[in-house]
Amino acid sequence: MACLLIPESGFSVNNALLGKEKLALAENTIVAQRVVKDCVQIFGSITNVPITKDFITAARRAYVEYCVQLDEQKRPQAAELQRAELEKKTRG
Repeated sequence: MACLLIPESGFSVNNALLGKEKLALAENTIVAQRVVKDCVQIFGSITNVPITKDFITAARRAYVEYCVQLDEQKRPQAAELQRAELEKKTRG
């Protein structure tokens, strides 16, 4: 089953990374998957990828950026919920 990710001749590597459940991924997510895949190929195996101080710092920074992005996405939703609750209270 692991060979399902290997593209056939004439197919895009990006399409090979995407399964039916992943078709809605954002472009930056697809790019990140390609970077990881290419890095693992360069080192030959995931166990050969060196875990350096810079690597750990980059992972932490990426996680912080991810959390900030999630908060930014939640703010409009939270504001909309507050508006809806306020409207319910004022109506009755």
